[in-house]
Amino acid sequence: MLQKLGVTVKNDEKDLIGKPLMKRVMLTWVPAATSLLEMMIFHLCSPSTDQRYSVKNLYVGPLDDQYAKPIGNCDPEGLLTLCVSKMIPCIRQG
Repeated sequence: MLQKLGVTVKNDEKDLIGKPLMKRVMLTWVPAATSLLEMMIFHLCSPSTDQRYSVKNLYVGPLDDQYAKPIGNCDPEGLLTLCVSKMIPCIRQG
C-alpha cells in the first residue's frame, strides 16, 4: 500500500505499529499544513469578496448606513469599526 501511495518509511520508523505507524504515514502522504493552505487558496473567497457577504451577519444595523457600507466594501478610508465576539463551546447531546 505504501508503494502505491508513494510513501517511503525510514529505518527507524519500520518498527512502528498501529496508530503511530498510521500517523507517520499520513503525515508523509498528506502533510496537513500544505493541504490546509492549498485548500484555503483554491477554495475560499478573498477577504474583500467574502466581506460583502459577511457584513450581513456581522453588522446588526441598516446595511445602507455610514458604517455598513465601508465594512462591506473593505474600505480603508471608512470609519473605524470593531467587532467583539465571545466564542462559547457547546456540547451537543444525542
